[in-house]
Amino acid sequence: AAFEEFYAKPKLGDAEVLLVASGLYIVNCFTQERFGKDGKRYACPNAIELALTKTLDIMTVTNLCNLHIPRIGCDLGGLDWNDDVRPVLLRLANKYPHIRIDVWEIDKRKLK
Repeated sequence: AAFEEFYAKPKLGDAEVLLVASGLYIVNCFTQERFGKDGKRYACPNAIELALTKTLDIMTVTNLCNLHIPRIGCDLGGLDWNDDVRPVLLRLANKYPHIRIDVWEIDKRKLK
């Protein structure tokens, strides 16, 4: 039972792919174990790179060519977009030029 529990739980850097409609997938990227708005860093840039690499590898073999993501790791993850996350995405964009990566920013005013 302990063996199954250990391997059933996602680890930092894992990516879980879910088919939600024909040709439409949602990927849960496990990049942090906690979150907060206290200025601490909760997300891990290495976990972001691992999870997105797994995602882009899956997209490559399944011939998917558009990835839409939020500013992953920022906000509740505590990372800085320009210093921590953007360089990871630029490296991945160069490694996977056949996949378009669109980054979306949530307009928090519309959430109120």
